[in-house]
Amino acid sequence: MAPRSVVAVYGIAAGEQHPRRLGRGTLVAELAVGLVGGLERAMSGDDPPQLLRVGIASTVDDQPIVEVIEVRQVLQSADHHAGRWAVELWTAAESPPNFEADAEPGFESIPTNGLCYLFPRASFC
Repeated sequence: MAPRSVVAVYGIAAGEQHPRRLGRGTLVAELAVGLVGGLERAMSGDDPPQLLRVGIASTVDDQPIVEVIEVRQVLQSADHHAGRWAVELWTAAESPPNFEADAEPGFESIPTNGLCYLFPRASFC
């Protein structure tokens, strides 16, 4: 079975003052987490949450990895793929990116140049 990373996204929801878990994402590259499900929809709403950090858990060579990484910037996809959201991380994740293990539609196994096509404002592009 391929290594699998589980990602939780934390921030401050609209109208709230304290950070909490807002939803989930998928680690699509060592410096990028694609937002999925309800969190992706919330980002497209009129009053999106402020995203602060991600928590990533995985197992590599039977050793657990748990990391908390700050969000560098929130990325909205280019006009030709409207509605896609991701966060760029301040530091590279040690966990393995999710490819075939649990790829979300639209984020399956995207190479860095593909991420730059979707999110041209990422600092690594």
